[in-house]
Amino acid sequence: MLSYDLNILSYTENAGIHEKYSRNIFTAISNNWGICASFAGIYDYLCYKCDLDSRVLSEDDHDYVLITDSDEKDYLTDPTFDSARIKFGLKTRNYAISKENFGKTHDLKEAEVDEYDFCDLTESELEELDKSIGYLEHFGGNYTDDILEKLADNLDGKTITEKTINFINRIKELKTIGRPTDSDYVEIIKWILSKSSDIEFAKKLEVSSFVYEDNKESPRRVLFKILDEDGIKKYFEFDYKTKMYDEISEETILGKLDKEISI
Repeated sequence: MLSYDLNILSYTENAGIHEKYSRNIFTAISNNWGICASFAGIYDYLCYKCDLDSRVLSEDDHDYVLITDSDEKDYLTDPTFDSARIKFGLKTRNYAISKENFGKTHDLKEAEVDEYDFCDLTESELEELDKSIGYLEHFGGNYTDDILEKLADNLDGKTITEKTINFINRIKELKTIGRPTDSDYVEIIKWILSKSSDIEFAKKLEVSSFVYEDNKESPRRVLFKILDEDGIKKYFEFDYKTKMYDEISEETILGKLDKEISI
């Protein structure tokens, strides 16, 4: 399952040509990453294979899809914006939603469809559809929203460090589908923290991703940065593929990591 990953575009050999080739949908599928044009192109192709009318809509710097079903009803969908959510079993937020809600994050006038009338699915219709295609089977038959929203609540430990370790251990146990990348993990972890009732913990934990400067072709990792009760910065790296994590020093941050990391 494709991931939207500008990190890979920036930190791999010959990065300058990767965006061009990511627009080839089969290259994007084989590499498991792409940009919005890749997502929209793949979605458009799948609609064609399913005998559905569709077209790619383009804004200045973003692509998404208009689908027309057999009843001549038009729907808007943005597979790029939902890509991380799908890998973690969450409800999609950009599939067949109302024109009003879709327009909050998209410029329909620029895409030249602002005068169209669009249909939308109810929550129950969307869930019925997701179950019919087997999306929720891996997640016990239900969306994971209720579980993930509370993942950063009631953490074991009295200190920020102890809570962070407990939180990472919870992240390790998450079920996923479709080969999520570091970008997917960072997006979902930030969303989880935004839902946490432990506001102090959520404010003191920053999440990003990195690659070692001397080995940019190695998989990127998730970085947890905290400021403990004594005002000391601490860092934990999380390898989302092996589910291993370790505390790393600020010297490592300064000396070996790419320059995206804010210390």
